[in-house]
Amino acid sequence: MYSPEYQPATTAYKLKRRRFLALGALVTVSRFAPLPVFAGSRRAAGPARAPRAEPLAHGGSGERLADMNAVVPVEKFVAIYNINTGEQLRTVYWCRGQYVPHALQEIAYLLRDYHANEVKVIDPPLLDLLYTLGQLLETDTPFHVLSGYRSPATNAELRRSNRMVAVQSLHVEGKAVDIRLPGRDTTLVRQAAVALQAGGVGHYPRKNCLHVDTGPVRYW
Repeated sequence: MYSPEYQPATTAYKLKRRRFLALGALVTVSRFAPLPVFAGSRRAAGPARAPRAEPLAHGGSGERLADMNAVVPVEKFVAIYNINTGEQLRTVYWCRGQYVPHALQEIAYLLRDYHANEVKVIDPPLLDLLYTLGQLLETDTPFHVLSGYRSPATNAELRRSNRMVAVQSLHVEGKAVDIRLPGRDTTLVRQAAVALQAGGVGHYPRKNCLHVDTGPVRYW
């Protein structure tokens, strides 16, 4: 998807502020965790199973969400379904302060440019964004991915047929993904993504999908 000029946030969001501020810390905290060397791409092996996401408490002890340390997990996982290839993956990609190299490889393969069959490292904070978005929406339903990594050649081809595709698309850098979340209205998913303040968020109602990236905070 394309990324227009910066648009300041002006929408009034209904999500509880304390809740999304606390969950937003999940995106921030892991950015300071050591990132192991990505040991090259390979075809994904069988996905590692991860525990279901438990709904976060409301009220009472849930008030402790204001304590950022209380929401830092031992493990983080992503569940992804690539609608273009039919492949799916659920894997723990972050454990005890470290990104998991083999999980990053599996995710990169799943989100590859399937047109050119090219694989690129996916920006780990993008995975943190998806994980936190799932927690905020209280779901472990796999994100349906319409577009992940794009090679420069694929991006150029898309731009020839659609000038709204950005020349310097963050998809080319492995920092963007276009998603749907089955069972959830994309307007609500957009609201949650914007609340995280973790990057760009684009809403495409006609395609019933959402673009999220780890670039500058902006909305369209």
